[in-house]
Amino acid sequence: MTNPLAPSSEPWSVEEFLNWEAQQTERWELIEGHPWRMMAGGTVAHALVIGNVFRALDRTLAGGACRVFAETLKVRTRARVYYPDVFVHCGPRDLNATVLDDPRLVVEVVSPSTEKADLGEKRAEYLAVAGLVGYVVITTHPRLIRLFTPEAEPIEGQRASAPGEAVMIAGLGVSLTYEAVFDGLDTPAND
Repeated sequence: MTNPLAPSSEPWSVEEFLNWEAQQTERWELIEGHPWRMMAGGTVAHALVIGNVFRALDRTLAGGACRVFAETLKVRTRARVYYPDVFVHCGPRDLNATVLDDPRLVVEVVSPSTEKADLGEKRAEYLAVAGLVGYVVITTHPRLIRLFTPEAEPIEGQRASAPGEAVMIAGLGVSLTYEAVFDGLDTPAND
């Protein structure tokens, strides 16, 4: 990500950012009070995993009060605005909204360049959202699914790293299996 503003500029409020971002033709996130342009592109593995997670959650939650969203809507945390790879929102929603404040589950598929932020800053921000039941971080090399919850030990989280394993998101009554998340990735696991 690249910052369009000089580092010395004053931090923006979430409201200032959302008003500004609504006028932009590109996607931006608010990080540490400054807008950061979202980088385009990704790997086939990244795209496959996002699709797999979306399908697995959507299949399980279909017909209920919860809906699954991928990559196009913003989530507002205490002081940040992100575009999560996948998230679940439950209950009523404004169909014209572009940002939601109350996700129940957030999933990020990380790359080596984003892993530090996804496991650090983003994890802290997401886990502080009222009503959030889980934050899932997925890596494709090595293949690993980690679930962090507001109540659990923040260092480790629940893990799935081999066929036959899954993480259970108890607050939603859903699980993400290793096989479902990594379906279509032909390379050997954990290589």
